[in-house]
Amino acid sequence: MVAHQPGFSVNALAFSRDGNQLFSGSRDAHLQVYDVTDNYKMTQKIPAHNYAIYSIVFHPTQNIFATGSRDKTIKIWDAASFEIIKRIDKISDEGHVTLRE
Repeated sequence: MVAHQPGFSVNALAFSRDGNQLFSGSRDAHLQVYDVTDNYKMTQKIPAHNYAIYSIVFHPTQNIFATGSRDKTIKIWDAASFEIIKRIDKISDEGHVTLRE
């Protein structure tokens, strides 16, 4: 099984809070979701960012998760509907920058 586009590394993996789904993020900028209870069948393939996804993390008590990308954005997602709740970026939200001294 090929998880993401051939030649593109998988950079981030996370299990859902209940452990029934596996989330993967890749250099191909897609977020993919697999059903652990159904032999890891892919259930979602979402073009989530403009560049590589490097981080996926679930909130410990709420049904939301965040992805972080090389496109310098963080996206907060509803884990049930896969809708974006919030997009955090440098311009709109004074996000991360590289400081040079």
